[in-house]
Amino acid sequence: MPWAGAGRDARRFLPPTSQVITWPSVLILRGINGGQTVGMSRPFPHREQAIPILRVQDAARTAVWYEQLGFQLTNVHRFEPGLPAFATIERGDVALFLSEHTGDARPDTLIYLRLQGVHDLAVRFGITPDANPWGADFEVTDPDGNRLRIGTPSWW
Repeated sequence: MPWAGAGRDARRFLPPTSQVITWPSVLILRGINGGQTVGMSRPFPHREQAIPILRVQDAARTAVWYEQLGFQLTNVHRFEPGLPAFATIERGDVALFLSEHTGDARPDTLIYLRLQGVHDLAVRFGITPDANPWGADFEVTDPDGNRLRIGTPSWW
């Protein structure tokens, strides 16, 4: 691959129809090798993360629902057209994977998202956050039955 190790200069190796997306520790290149998505390391320090995988029926539809929490769809991968999607949504440093693949995750999963602005987010759902010793939080369920507990710690 001529672009391996090219870092930020990778664009010079890409056809004009390619799309370049930056993601926390990977540079995503779309539209090369017959339209496949290729990732390569970016030239900055890596950070370790835990990224929950949520089972969804329609990644695009679910990503739109997550926009009300401030997430944006940043990547969608399919091994071939018509096969299930594996998508990434992000809000700042927080990432979630949305998978249409059977067996990747179980429905009715509960994850805790530590996010800023819990009161403003709760208003979007018509909910009043619970006041806890550790901070305010509330729970919602996405269109696929995954439960999200969203909170802002009291020490933030």
